[in-house]
Amino acid sequence: MLYFASKIVWALINPFAVAVLSLALAVFAGWRGRRKAAVALSTFSLSVLLFFSSGFAVWMLGLPLESPYVPEKAAEDYCRADAIVLLGGGMSFAEGGDFVYGDCNSASDRVWHAARLYRAGKAPVVVVSGTNDLASTALLLKQAGVPDAALRFDGESRNTAENFANVAAMLRGGKDGSGAAGARPRVLVATSAWHMRRALLIADRAGLDAIPAPCDYIAAPGFSAAKSRGELPWGGFSVGVENLNNSSILLKEWIGWLQKKICG
Repeated sequence: MLYFASKIVWALINPFAVAVLSLALAVFAGWRGRRKAAVALSTFSLSVLLFFSSGFAVWMLGLPLESPYVPEKAAEDYCRADAIVLLGGGMSFAEGGDFVYGDCNSASDRVWHAARLYRAGKAPVVVVSGTNDLASTALLLKQAGVPDAALRFDGESRNTAENFANVAAMLRGGKDGSGAAGARPRVLVATSAWHMRRALLIADRAGLDAIPAPCDYIAAPGFSAAKSRGELPWGGFSVGVENLNNSSILLKEWIGWLQKKICG
């Protein structure tokens, strides 16, 4: 119930929804003859839309999340672990019907990075955790050189908290071939850099010794590139739909992290 409630709440408070709702209220206020309220609500709606559509919003929200995990290390430089935990979300849909292969989205770096870590010999198994994209993720991992015998699956998790609770139970059960039974399993967490702060917090509370293996950066690459050239990061002044999508993702991540930090 809480899972579905959180989805509904976010659908109502994300920046685009707030801007649209404010605009609707502005129209209603104007219809009722409350001109000042209509102007204030219209200004607020436009301000929200412009701010969250800017590169500046992406950097302001994203850099504090990603900076602790930059620069990323080569796969060969990580320490060994009992397992590589690959959090779901990298594939847009599972193969089936008219589709032979799953469709990679921007977070598919997670899948490739997990395969790199395995091929570098950093863990004996890759645990794929998620719900909708297990089949397509597994296929991509196998095509990237991870054998069937090294794959483990948690197909019941709907969010990050369930991801790590189920993975911890699996690893401590000693049925995964990692040799982690009865211990605090050490895992390499392959997920997006902007998601890593919250992932590590939840993994620790689930009883895992989690090592960040970040990828899929949103804010850091453009900012770092401009900084390395000694240039003013003009991208912060750009406005576009992609920025709105990215800033919404990052804002949701901050809300999720704060909720976990405060409420446990």
